[in-house]
Amino acid sequence: MAVFKVHRVKKEAVVFFPDGTNLEGRFFVSPISPGSNRSEYVSEIITGARRYVPFEMRNGETILLHTGNILKVLLKEREDEYFVNTTREVVVRVSFLSGQEVSGTIRFNMPETHSRLSDFLNQGQEFFTFETDTGIFLINNKFVKSITPFWPVS
Repeated sequence: MAVFKVHRVKKEAVVFFPDGTNLEGRFFVSPISPGSNRSEYVSEIITGARRYVPFEMRNGETILLHTGNILKVLLKEREDEYFVNTTREVVVRVSFLSGQEVSGTIRFNMPETHSRLSDFLNQGQEFFTFETDTGIFLINNKFVKSITPFWPVS
């Protein structure tokens, strides 16, 4: 029987959980994203149809993470589509159910008729991208208590 191996690229990240713990390691993404000529993004992996995704921890052990239980992911590499395809930026404070708060920028691209931050957030995506001084995060909407806009940057 032939063994088939699917080539994957490893993307560094830190995964944070609601209990205050985190894991450092790597997600496995495809070198080619479906319908595009770029590599797959971590955001596509954790917002896709799969509930469990492989994650290689620092010690080399590979575990399966339940994406619904991820509070946020700190990306070690920028996902360019987030920066290229944005027309709006809003500086906000995100308040989590845990009481933690963090300030940063949400960037998005919506039609002019639906260009409010609430329009973007109400699209039904499980995660949204959030930029802070620390880096780029993917935030799980399930653990957000509120988002306070400060002002539109553009």
